[in-house]
Amino acid sequence: MMDIRCKIVPLMLLGLVFFLAGCQRSLQGRVVAGPESSIAVVNQDDPRLTDGYNGINLAKVALTLDPETMKPLDQGSTYAQSGGSFSLPISAQGAGLLMYDALVTAECEGYKPVQRILPLPGQNQRLLITLAPGEGKLSRPTNFLEETFEMGKPYLNEKK
Repeated sequence: MMDIRCKIVPLMLLGLVFFLAGCQRSLQGRVVAGPESSIAVVNQDDPRLTDGYNGINLAKVALTLDPETMKPLDQGSTYAQSGGSFSLPISAQGAGLLMYDALVTAECEGYKPVQRILPLPGQNQRLLITLAPGEGKLSRPTNFLEETFEMGKPYLNEKK
């Protein structure tokens, strides 16, 4: 009896690891028009995620995981569909189990763009992205490693 348990338990654990690795995670939410551009994490049952609100079609939503590290993980972008809903697959390994910071950027012609760094929302959470009418530009996050290297270039080429 003990011999069977020694074989079954490791096989069950291995199966669980493969099952969790195969689960596809995605960032989901809705882009709506509002008085101020903002990004909020809301519960999946939030009524503002329904079609009763002014959704923005074709708004571009981009995602980068761990944006403040030396190796940020670009997850690509997607466009909001009819009613402003979007879903962006996350390809990072362990995104369902590990905690990541996420840089979310949303922009659409005729609206002020917005970006925010926040913890990657959980499975039962969604993003509610509000874009205000108007124009604007985003300042991309600073890559401090590249900036330091650029500032040091004059000193590297200096001859004595």
